[in-house]
Amino acid sequence: MERALFSIYINMKFARPILLVSKCLEFDSCRYNGMRLNSPLVYKLQKFVDFVPVCPEVAIGLGTPRTPIRMINIEKDLRLQEVGTARDLTDKMNNFSSDFFDKLDVIDWAILKSRSPSCALKDAKINNWDTGLEKIENLKAWFFAKFLYKKFPLIPKEDEGRILSYKIRDEFLIKIFTLAEFRELKAEKKISKLIDFHSKHKYMFMSYSQSELNKLWNIVACYDKTNYQEIETSYEKYLQELFLENKTQKNFLNAIFHMFWYFKNNISSEEKQFFLDTIELFKEWRIPTTVIIHMLKWWAIAYKMDYILQQSILNPYPEALIELSDSWKKINI
Repeated sequence: MERALFSIYINMKFARPILLVSKCLEFDSCRYNGMRLNSPLVYKLQKFVDFVPVCPEVAIGLGTPRTPIRMINIEKDLRLQEVGTARDLTDKMNNFSSDFFDKLDVIDWAILKSRSPSCALKDAKINNWDTGLEKIENLKAWFFAKFLYKKFPLIPKEDEGRILSYKIRDEFLIKIFTLAEFRELKAEKKISKLIDFHSKHKYMFMSYSQSELNKLWNIVACYDKTNYQEIETSYEKYLQELFLENKTQKNFLNAIFHMFWYFKNNISSEEKQFFLDTIELFKEWRIPTTVIIHMLKWWAIAYKMDYILQQSILNPYPEALIELSDSWKKINI
């Protein structure tokens, strides 16, 4: 039995997320200077993810290498222009972007190049027409990224710089694999599959929000009163909204203590105290979440707690993608 439980943990299968990605990140030497950028996470993900690479600037006919383009503010109207020639590329970029997203049916996430005049999500450099000064501004996405937000308003979006952070990268991986699993589940149109999905991710969702978890359960619980399509649509909406938030230490520990309760009659008083001491270290930002997660995994195997062992919070994405390089930093959780 223990071997069977351990096999459940080791042989977990994950859905393959579909990710939109800037083509200059690992895929092609298509930056304005003819270079390709290294992204360790994008490189690792290629074994587990189906990518949709795109370079909007090459797609509208600009060569590689090429004269850089820039965003310029002309009397509060943002335009896309070629440096030096002032050739206006705004309409070309908007037409390509509109057509591209009209043809793109499904993605689970997007990783775009930061500070890019075409792809930046919020940190592009803006040139002022009157003063000639250039500065980085936090503003809503424009050009290609604007059409991404319009077509897929609720999917999570990140740039290649932010995912260097352990906290952001961990959130990113949790969300893309969970959303991909839900996307595959929708094809089956079975309430039993949705109930299993909710049960599997119960404590993962709790680590984001207890109240939102309850909303999701209330939707599933109405399966005998509402047609399946309505349930699925409502569930997806609240799931996407849940994942617009990030975990907090308080919510994470709430989920952990709910799981810890399952072992209260199995473990010794010394083990309980060691666990509580470990929690205190975590509260002081002295150890990462993985230490606590592995303690619960071990007890689930040792005491044959298959319900706990199958919880996605213990194994939310392939272990080959775990990288703790900066997990010791004080970053929200």
